[in-house]
Parts: sequence; C-alpha cells; structure tokens
Amino acid sequence: MTVLAGILLLALSLRLAVSGVSPVLAGIAAELPFGTASTGVLGMLPTAAFAAAGFAVPVLMRRIGLEVLLLVAIVMAAVGQLGRAMASDVPSFLVLSGLTMAGYGVGNILLPPLVKRYFPDRIGLITALYVTLLAVSTAFSPLLAVPLEEAAGWRFSIGVWAAVSVAALVPWLVTAWTEHSRRKISRLVLQPYRPGGLEPDQHDGAQTRHALAAVGVGGAGASSMAGLDGPAPGPPATVQAITATTRTTAVRVWRSPLAWGLALVFAGTSSNTFSMFTWLPPLLVDSGMLPPMAGTMLAYYAILALPTSLLVPLIAARLRNPLGLGLLFIGFYAAGYAGLLLSPSFGTWLWITLAGLGQGTFALALLLVNLRTRTTAGAGALSGFAQGIGYTVACAGPLAFGLLRDVSGDWAASFGLLGAALLLLAVGLVIVSRPRYLEDAARD
Repeated sequence: MTVLAGILLLALSLRLAVSGVSPVLAGIAAELPFGTASTGVLGMLPTAAFAAAGFAVPVLMRRIGLEVLLLVAIVMAAVGQLGRAMASDVPSFLVLSGLTMAGYGVGNILLPPLVKRYFPDRIGLITALYVTLLAVSTAFSPLLAVPLEEAAGWRFSIGVWAAVSVAALVPWLVTAWTEHSRRKISRLVLQPYRPGGLEPDQHDGAQTRHALAAVGVGGAGASSMAGLDGPAPGPPATVQAITATTRTTAVRVWRSPLAWGLALVFAGTSSNTFSMFTWLPPLLVDSGMLPPMAGTMLAYYAILALPTSLLVPLIAARLRNPLGLGLLFIGFYAAGYAGLLLSPSFGTWLWITLAGLGQGTFALALLLVNLRTRTTAGAGALSGFAQGIGYTVACAGPLAFGLLRDVSGDWAASFGLLGAALLLLAVGLVIVSRPRYLEDAARD
C-alpha cells in the first residue's frame, strides 16, 4: 500500500505545476516583466524538459537506481516550485520552472517502470489509476489557480502545489528505508534480495542480470541498480520468460522497430494534445465565442481525458492486439477536428467531446510501455526513448500550428498538420500493437 500511495501521489503531482501557471500569468506579468519571448520559453519548458528526461532517465537508472532517482526527481520538483514562487525576476522564475519541469519529467518517465517493478500482475489496473490522476491534475489545477490567486496572490497559487510533491516524497522515503533494511537482512542470511518485498529466488540473480543486458542496460549498471548483493530489479517473471530473454543478443533501443513505433505513438499523441491545449481557446474566440466560454471549453476538453484514462488501460490490457481500440480514438480525433474546422460555432460541444475522447491514445501509449517489455529495465529504456522522442516532437507541434495559421490566414493548414500527426500515430500503433517484447527484438 505504501508503494501504491507513492505512485498515485506522484502521478497527481506531475501536472499540477505544469497547467497551474498559465491561468495566473497575467498576475505574474504585472509583477515580473514577462514578454513574448519569455512567455514562449515558459510554454516550451514542460515538453522540452520531458523530452530531455526521456533520454537521460535510462542512463541515470543504471547509475543510481530507480528509487534513488525518483527521490531526487521529487525533491527537484518541490524545490523548483517553492523557489519560483519566491522569484524576484524573470530569469530566476524560468530557471526554477525548468528545475520543476526536469523533476516532473523524470517522474513522468519513471512511472511505467515503477508499475512494472512493483505491480507486474496488475499493470492494467495501476496504469488506469495513475493515468486518471494525471488527467485529474491537468484538468483541475487551472480551475483552482485563479481562486487561489484571488485569495492569497499568485505566489501562493503556484507554490501551494509543492505540498503534493512533498506528500509524494513520504511513501518513497518509507519504501527506500524498508528496502534498505531488507537488503541488510538479505546479506545476513546470504540470500538474494528482490526489490518491492518480493520473495528471493536463488536462481534469479544471474538470470535477471542477463535480462537487463538484453535491453542494452546491463553490465555494471545492472549491478548498481540491484544493490550490493541482490539481483537487478525486475518484475517477478517465469523462468521460461527470463530464459527466453537471456537467449537473445543485446538489443539497442534505437535499433528496435517496436521502440520507434511507440515513439511515433507518443509523438502523434503529444503533438495533438499540446496543440489543442495551446490553441483551442484562440480558435474558438476567432469563431465568435467569448473568452470565458472558450476557457470553459478547454477545461471540458481536459476533463474528457478522465474516462478514457480510467477505462482504456483496463480494456487494452485484456486485448491481444489493441490496434482497433487505438484506431477508434484516432477516428474520434479526426471527427472532432473536422467539426471544429468546418463548423466551429455550431455543434461545438460535440466536436470538443469527440476530440477530447481521442486523448485515450495517451493512456494506451503508457500501457504499451509495460505490455511490450519483460523487465523493469526494459520498461525504463522503452519509456525513456519513446517519451523522449514524443515530447521532442511535441515541442514543435504548438509552434508550427500557430505559424501555419499566421501564414495561411485560416486554420485549415493547422488542422492539416494535426492530420499528419494522426497518420504518424496510426503508423506507430500498427507497429507496436502486434504482441512482442522489446527484449526479444533480436529474434524478429
């Protein structure tokens, strides 16, 4: 229960500081001189930090271990949030915001391998719970930001979310202390230790280290992840599964078609989501809607991620091939975009509903990280690579969407860009939906 609380609190914290600033940016700008350039940098920080974290996390996991890296990330996020709430100038605000986003970016990448390690038999359920909390924090922190600002000022409004990060730190400190104690006991009785309180298996240590090597993150790094005497961390797997993994040669994530397929899924999903979060209100205002109602529509779009976040992992985890489910969500996206382009002022609630339901591809992508890997290290490597590529592309998505609007004078070219992103998403789903594992790629 301690680990479950840690995962859920971590998920709840990951979006609060991301989506809670823009609603109070006017109040911040009244005190700190934010201009167009600095505002643009602030808007790009989340996706840029998430992308950088995606490439850095697999290396850091090998060097310092999963739990230690997570603790460092949570502390970074909490310190960054409190620091920027006390910032006296724009550069300090941006640097501390970058620290916050870097911490959250690492946490974002670590969630799938955490589920893989501690809940390997309940991946669908735990993924559904934490993705739902991601959606909750994304949707409701903007709604609370302005009331908090009116009650106690913008500094309190953006700094209060650090309390959730501190709360998320507590169960992981308890977990780290508990596992440290178990390692000491394990050394005393001369038995291998398995993380997460799992039963030791005298044959499992060497096999799991070979499994880590199969995803290209083994060797000395694998030993550092496992503690002094125990095996490298990984979910409880059958002897057959681990043996199958050890018979393969080393797999480099960059050379895996499965990894590139999942990267396309994250890229397509992230580009669509962040473009809508950035440009949906201006698009609706341009069609004649009043700004307050346009803001409400954006909140509604965000809230629609809740039902898909809860249901998609539960359903997809039972499917041998979830391609049909993914294509259904792409169809929702396409229908919603067609309505917003052709009739933005009539049937708006329907178009927003359809486009909002398309966000189910994000929950599916996160689930596929664990469904397509055998080991914790494999999940970490695949999560880092796919989300690193995905968020790198997402950095350019909202910018290109707006530039196409300025160049063409209407929104048709911008939606054409999102259509191209949906095609990339579909191609990625075709590649990654076929049942197979990253660690077995050398057999394909």
